Amino acid sequence: MIPTENHDPVYYPKPKRRLTQQQAQAVIQEGVANVTKVLKANDGSSTCTRCQNALAAAQVAIQLAPSMVPDAMVSLCKSSQFASNASCEEKFNATNFGAIWTTVLYFADVQGLDGQYICRAIGSFCPEPATSPLDTSNLFPKPKPENATVPRASGKRVKVLHLSDLHLDPRYSVGAEGNCSSSLCCRANNFNVNSPQTPLLPAPAYGSFFCDTPYDLALAALQSVGPLTGTGKQEPFAWTIYTGDLVSHESQSELSRLYVEYEETSIYGMLKTFLTGPVFAALGNHDSNPEAIDAPHSLPGPLGQQQSWNYDHVAALWKHEGWIDDKTAKQAMTHYGGYSIKTNYGLRIISWNTGKSLPLRKLQVDRS
Repeated sequence: MIPTENHDPVYYPKPKRRLTQQQAQAVIQEGVANVTKVLKANDGSSTCTRCQNALAAAQVAIQLAPSMVPDAMVSLCKSSQFASNASCEEKFNATNFGAIWTTVLYFADVQGLDGQYICRAIGSFCPEPATSPLDTSNLFPKPKPENATVPRASGKRVKVLHLSDLHLDPRYSVGAEGNCSSSLCCRANNFNVNSPQTPLLPAPAYGSFFCDTPYDLALAALQSVGPLTGTGKQEPFAWTIYTGDLVSHESQSELSRLYVEYEETSIYGMLKTFLTGPVFAALGNHDSNPEAIDAPHSLPGPLGQQQSWNYDHVAALWKHEGWIDDKTAKQAMTHYGGYSIKTNYGLRIISWNTGKSLPLRKLQVDRS
């Protein structure tokens, strides 16, 4: 059954001081007033500087009363007409991205590089920051062996399949509007404003351009792989790589852990049924909830483990399907769904989770 309710936990950083409810509300009100004052100031500063100053004005309140921040952000977003009311809820409601933004703003160096990334992300108030230099000298535990050699090619050809971005939509509704006015089409709850009662483009069973993949299309595509490639049980693929994005393009308000787990279980089961040989998968930016978020393990307490449910789940699925062993599964659980494995042909595959994220990945957490 497709999950329809969201019971996901919401995580906040620990307040820096213990306040009463009344004191916390007063702190948030003062923070909103300070932010509004900075944004309305006509001091000739750039939009980037003004945005970072607004973040600095809000940070004290965020660190003292974090659980009240999402409601304040939604209210400020609506009152300032920063976005539509629906977009304000989508961006800043606690169960959508509000708690994530609270954590980002709590720990961020808002007057430095973190602030530039944040101001760029929320409204392009700052230019895209230049990429910081990366020192790779200590990334590897030991130097490359001096006598390392590259194996000679055997000359034998093998068949390898590459799949990506299936974006299966379990909520796809045949006959629904395929040319809707907003969001994801081919849904029973979405329509075209010019014809709300009668679909202008009824969604066919095998998919439509403005929609994600229905089960009929996904199954037909996977069933065709064997005949089209000449593979089967007697002549299997050497391996398959799946490079992420299983989950449909949901609005955050329609996502949940259970929904993501449902999609992951469904699709990996389909791959096991219709493909031959092992499948080595990577996570995409849509394969999480909240979408596009990875929490650094260095964040304190449960904040650093708030995405572990997903790494544990997919790693267990990959192991269950026989694609990776127990040691590799543990590696994937620890390293954000990333792992390294050697195929039966001697080629090592490295799966690395590089999906997009909000600035949470970039934070340098000060734990002093």
